[in-house]
Amino acid sequence: MVRTHGGWDRRLVRKVLLSLSSAAVVAAGAIAAIGNADAAEIVTAVGYGSDGWSYQQVTHGGGAGFEQSGYAPAAFWATGRAAFGTTGGTCSWNNGDRVHTGWGADSDMLLRRSFRVPAGVRSVRITGAVDNNADVYVNGALVQHVENGNCAADGIAVDAPVGSDNLLAVRAADTGAETFVDLQVTYTPSPVGPGRYVALGDSFASGEGASEQYFTAGTSLPDPSTGGRTTTGCHRSVSSWGQGVFATAKAAGLVDRMDLVACSGAKAIDLFNGNTTYVGSGASPEAPQIQAVTPQTTLVSLSIGGNDAGFSDILKDCTSGIKAGAYDCRKKNRKAAALAEAGLKRLRSEGLDVPRPSTYIGNGNKMLLSQVYANVALAMAPGGTLVVTGYPRMFAESRWGYDRSGLTFSCKVGTNSGGAGGVLNYRVKYEDAQWLNGLADDINRAIGSHVDAANTYLRGRGLAVKVVFAPSSGQFTNHRLCSGSKWFNGVQFPGDPRAMKQLQTSMHPNLAGQQAYCRAAVAALPSRPAARCTFDTKTRQYR
Repeated sequence: MVRTHGGWDRRLVRKVLLSLSSAAVVAAGAIAAIGNADAAEIVTAVGYGSDGWSYQQVTHGGGAGFEQSGYAPAAFWATGRAAFGTTGGTCSWNNGDRVHTGWGADSDMLLRRSFRVPAGVRSVRITGAVDNNADVYVNGALVQHVENGNCAADGIAVDAPVGSDNLLAVRAADTGAETFVDLQVTYTPSPVGPGRYVALGDSFASGEGASEQYFTAGTSLPDPSTGGRTTTGCHRSVSSWGQGVFATAKAAGLVDRMDLVACSGAKAIDLFNGNTTYVGSGASPEAPQIQAVTPQTTLVSLSIGGNDAGFSDILKDCTSGIKAGAYDCRKKNRKAAALAEAGLKRLRSEGLDVPRPSTYIGNGNKMLLSQVYANVALAMAPGGTLVVTGYPRMFAESRWGYDRSGLTFSCKVGTNSGGAGGVLNYRVKYEDAQWLNGLADDINRAIGSHVDAANTYLRGRGLAVKVVFAPSSGQFTNHRLCSGSKWFNGVQFPGDPRAMKQLQTSMHPNLAGQQAYCRAAVAALPSRPAARCTFDTKTRQYR
């Protein structure tokens, strides 16, 4: 049975898949169901009607040795899409809906197609139809000979041993006036027991925004730029929402260990390269975050892209203690508007700046978000889940929380008592706040589209890791900035008036916000376990 795919921007998916790999997307429309197996447990490595086949039509018996992995197809071999055959005759499959590449009668059609299965999979199921005969090879070994298949849906049906990377080769032979051959390869993933959970990403995953007392040792350091009056560092927190995801998944028997490697300020490059951002403050260099993901990792959460889009600088341009300079940041002549336009292009289609080892999928020194997700998934255990979180709307939609001054509505989001006049109030204009909410929506749409593209790529490679999108905005309804009960910090400054620098915790989810994020991430888990997203301040644990 071949799964159909929908719900993504097809233009984006086409671009993403072309850059990811030459691997084919599984086409919709199966020739037949596979036995009575549960379709949810079956993964398609090569689908009916798939692209990516190397083929050559030869006389009977020609092309000796083509089934061996060391065989190098000559220039006259072509690449095409199954099924192969004629579009007329008594075979029910001989029509334009099924046949995509022509194969003339009374000849042999040689086919080659590479495919990959996760570690732990020892055999695959090969099924298909042929008119008339076929020899089916896997990694150079003959696994089935079909004599006069007569286009029967189960004419080809065999279990074959495999490794991780494999070659499927077929010699289809016709002795009559019409031809047809199409195959699929499926497997059942190995059972996955409790494994490791890894929390990757930026400040929205590290726990930034919670109280300083909850930051773990070595991740909160004196900031040299303020003479040590403020802290800097990765700011990993025991109250991070990821800790709640771990408590939930552990109680459900899904995982038994956790690694929190997310780091405040991280960009996509820090997933694949060492991070030395905080070395000047006394921190050790951070290893590439993806190194924490191993074949024992069954659950990963990832928040990334906001810093690549320049969202922090955009917020600073839209909230200021000097009213005239803060308002109308959405307009084209402002820094925020220019940053937003460039940032969205990077997230949507241009790719992020990620110089990286050649072992990872990417386009030179660029990596699309879908490629980021696919690279993380490829490092995980088969059958695992990658939860990609979105960014929430931060500002109230209703004008009721905004003060009116003349024709302008604005909201105070912070106070700096160390300013030149004693006090500076940091405010955001209502129209700018709604523009910032819309920008968060645009970022989330880009993330969701790339999640779909990553899943398409992984299915085309026959990999059983699922990438799921966890939108978070809904959890913050009625609890945004400029509303009554706020689950975000505003612009924050230290108590020491000599330190004019904003705290890193500014404009991040507070403790209540971390719990809201936890609920959003848990809701996206396929098994839907009972959430343990309440943080106990006494035990410093989620329950």
